[in-house]
Amino acid sequence: MRTEDPDEDDTAAFECVVCLVAAVDTSGPLYQCPEGHLYCFTCWGSLGGSESLCCVCGTAMGGIRCRP
Repeated sequence: MRTEDPDEDDTAAFECVVCLVAAVDTSGPLYQCPEGHLYCFTCWGSLGGSESLCCVCGTAMGGIRCRP
């Protein structure tokens, strides 16, 4: 059973899976693997960008960009 406040902003739940910076707190592009795991631009690049594997699920990252 969910007990969170229904008026609470859900955007805080979206954060980089590596550095845990909230998506709303970063101004750069966001990337995600095909399974939806988010990466900030800095972590995505340091892991190898589109040529790397997602560190959560192991799926090939590709170049899915969530935010310009």
